[in-house]
Amino acid sequence: MKDGKYGFINTKGEVVIPFNYGDANCFSEGLANVQKDGKYCYINKEGVEVISIPKNEDEYIETTLTPFSE
Repeated sequence: MKDGKYGFINTKGEVVIPFNYGDANCFSEGLANVQKDGKYCYINKEGVEVISIPKNEDEYIETTLTPFSE
């Protein structure tokens, strides 16, 4: 976390995905769930959005934002 935003660094401490996210979780199965500008999605290790999470009525269902397993 930097300046209130989340990003990702590698084991050398280098920024590999900029600190642009209001919330973020660890990578699992090559994807991480993040929140940016009020939108939830999954990104790959290059920081590219690969799965969008649609809104359910007035808000996102945050329980869907869990790490992948198997």
